[in-house]
Amino acid sequence: MKPISLRTRLTLYYSAILAVALAGFGLLFYHSLSLLVDRSLNAELEDHATALRGYLRYQDGQLLLSTPKMPKRPTSCTTRPAITRPLT
Repeated sequence: MKPISLRTRLTLYYSAILAVALAGFGLLFYHSLSLLVDRSLNAELEDHATALRGYLRYQDGQLLLSTPKMPKRPTSCTTRPAITRPLT
């Protein structure tokens, strides 16, 4: 059996180093992206839960959905007059 040449050994050595570096970078990127998505989804879920808190209430051990009272609209509204000439 013929011994492996220096060129082949160096190529294998550098290929192994590159593979380990790429795998490490990939794992680091995956972990960072996972944390970012998890935090984003948790924040969005907390916002939705906070918004729903005003609609849900317990009464006699049952969960009820109630609609908050909307303020009445003013009876008199002022509108802007329509533009009667073309803009230049």
